[in-house]
Amino acid sequence: MGFGTICALATATIVLVLLLIFKKPIEDSINTNGTQNSYLLWNSTKITVAGYDNGTNAATPIGLDHPRGIFIDGNDNLYIADNFNNRVQFWSSNATAGTTVAGDPNGVSGWTNGKMYYPTFVYVDSSMNMYIIDNGNSRVLKWSPGASVGITIAGTTGINTNSTSSFGQAWTMAVDTSNSRIYLADLWYNRILVWSFFANDSSYIIPLTDIVGVTIDIGGNVYATTHNLNTVTRFPAGSTNGTVIISSGLSLPWALRFDQYGNLYVANTGSGTIVMFCAGFTANSTGSIVASGLDQPVDIAFDSQMNMYVCEYGKHRVVKLAKLP
Repeated sequence: MGFGTICALATATIVLVLLLIFKKPIEDSINTNGTQNSYLLWNSTKITVAGYDNGTNAATPIGLDHPRGIFIDGNDNLYIADNFNNRVQFWSSNATAGTTVAGDPNGVSGWTNGKMYYPTFVYVDSSMNMYIIDNGNSRVLKWSPGASVGITIAGTTGINTNSTSSFGQAWTMAVDTSNSRIYLADLWYNRILVWSFFANDSSYIIPLTDIVGVTIDIGGNVYATTHNLNTVTRFPAGSTNGTVIISSGLSLPWALRFDQYGNLYVANTGSGTIVMFCAGFTANSTGSIVASGLDQPVDIAFDSQMNMYVCEYGKHRVVKLAKLP
């Protein structure tokens, strides 16, 4: 049994347009007759790949405690922002335990560059540098592979004021390594801070009430969720004026992610679902539920085979839903 959705029956012409827009290899989605596969389908069985299957929280190599964010690198390795354990855990593909790659392995919090306080998000670039929201310390850290400490690239340690040089409470961000900047979702002060790496101040601010999740598409357009308003707002690249493009079918949305084909996924903490919106969706589109029965899903990621991984905050684990043929 599985969940899925019909996204497109794209002709070869549309496939070419997608290639030009998203600049991603999509050969795997093209049939021999020149059309795109008509659906993406995932098994509804949830396989625990990190954390304890029974939902126990722990600061052990296997355990997690209220994980907030996940990322999968090009080698299908999994990184987890282990929020209450004040660390980032690394799980290689098919591993049976994790390894601490940032923060204290035993979950001890701190404000020095070798420790963290409630990390909420992790992103990994092609050089294996990690970018981590150290939320309790009000900073974003860049952590080089194998390093014992991180370097602050945004924010001011311990300062959470409503200013251009600090932020209040941030759960997610989008990292644009091509332009060396981040888009930081600051819930406390209802704004997205656009911040160049190592700059003293953010370069500009996008106002948005109740913001929680933020991501960008290949064109630099910004998409953000509002948690209690149950919407997704789109901001054209470089603009601070946005338009609500999704206003129904969401329930306390959190993170949102694009896949390699330009489909958008939204994690709904209220309904325990993942909702998918097909590439090229128009304003006020209704998405399709592609995963359900989740316990406070707060983040989504995909491996090279398009298997879906979901961070279950309420059950202290990360689960995998296998893509079906």
